[in-house]
Parts: sequence; structure tokens; C-alpha cells
Amino acid sequence: MAGVMGIQLVQDVALVRHAYVRASSQKGSMIGTWAAAVWAIHFYELNGFPMDSPQEKDRLLKRYWTVPECQVDTSRFFLPF
Repeated sequence: MAGVMGIQLVQDVALVRHAYVRASSQKGSMIGTWAAAVWAIHFYELNGFPMDSPQEKDRLLKRYWTVPECQVDTSRFFLPF
């Protein structure tokens, strides 16, 4: 087993809500977090995940999530390697 996760089906994608991945199977997916979670952002940056553009983050959040604009503004996405 590589890991376990909780998903939510929305339109044409499955959103990962929680993920626990074995270290040997990690890397290769987009990650989202709160801008205020500086510890998480620091972790992703230290591990080589480039931050996605604000425009792409906004597009993805508005397409697949129903969240208030303030939540869109306070989110950050990281790209796979």
C-alpha cells in the first residue's frame, strides 16, 4: 500500500481531502493549503514544490470548489516536480 486518502467527487475530478502517503511513493501531485499555514508552505518550498500562479489557483478553486472569495484569496497551490 502506498497510502490512504479521503476523496470528494466534484464535476469531472476527485478532490483529495486528506492524504497520507508512504515516503517512497510521495511527489507528483498538486497540493493546496492556506496562505496562513506558513509551516506547510515552508515545508513544500523546502521540498522543491514550486508555487502555482495566483491565476491558476483561482481558476482551479472556482471550478472545483464552492468557497467564499475570501477563502480563494487565502489559499495557495503548489505544483508537482
